[in-house]
Amino acid sequence: MKRVVQENGDFEIVNMEIRNARRNQEARINIEGAIMHLRAFTEGSIANHFGSSEIVDHLFNRAILHKTNFSHMLYSSGIQIGAQLFAVLQRK
Repeated sequence: MKRVVQENGDFEIVNMEIRNARRNQEARINIEGAIMHLRAFTEGSIANHFGSSEIVDHLFNRAILHKTNFSHMLYSSGIQIGAQLFAVLQRK
């Protein structure tokens, strides 16, 4: 991420850190909620790429139908679930 910001040249990094968004790492994740969060920050890009928001509805409806498989993939991936990149940028 630092490289992307530096190559862009319009911003200066004031602070950047990885934060844990989950208080209890042992608690199960609400998969439907996670899918809806994923939709919230990717919907515009997906609709723009495919030229229609209809595909977004279809994609995320299928994701919810297959949430058990999604849950298995998420937990077996080995990634730290709930990690977030926190960045404070200042326009140059």
